[in-house]
Amino acid sequence: MWYTVTMNVQISGNDLVISGLKDFDLRHIFDCGQCFRWNETGENTYLGVAIGKALKIKQQGDSIILFDTSKEDFENIWYDYFDLGRDYGNAHNYSEIVAAKIDEEIHRILKEAYDRCTEILRAHQSQVDVLTEYLIAHEKIDGDAFDALMKTQIKEDAPC
Repeated sequence: MWYTVTMNVQISGNDLVISGLKDFDLRHIFDCGQCFRWNETGENTYLGVAIGKALKIKQQGDSIILFDTSKEDFENIWYDYFDLGRDYGNAHNYSEIVAAKIDEEIHRILKEAYDRCTEILRAHQSQVDVLTEYLIAHEKIDGDAFDALMKTQIKEDAPC
C-alpha cells in the first residue's frame, strides 16, 4: 500500500509498529470524541472496538503500536479509521486561490501596521533618541523614570 503521509510500518511479532507520525495524538483523538468507545488501560494505551474489530493501541512519541493486528487489518481498517493519510500539520479546508487571498490580506495588514509604526517612530524620533541614550547609560528604566523622561522631552519638543 502507498501511504499519503510519510510513515514507517514494521511488523514486530503479532504487532504493527507505525513510526514517523506527525501531529498525531491518541489522547487528543479519544478525548475530543473523534473516536468513540475507547478506554484508556494504561499510560497512552487504549482498548476499543471499531468496525467489528477489537484493538489495543499504544502511543510512544511519534510511534504507535497496534497490538495483535495484521498489516491487512491496518491497511483495510485502522489506516482510514485513524485518518493516518492526512497531514494535520499542513491541513486546511480551503482552496489555493483562497489561501493566496488570505496571504495577500495578511501581507496588506502587516505592511499597514509596519508603515503606521514607522510613522509613529518618526513623529517621536526625539523621544526615541532620548530613551535610547538613557537605556544605553542605565540599561533599564522604571515607570516613574520613563514618565519623567518623556514629560521633559515633550516640554522640549513643544512648539514656541
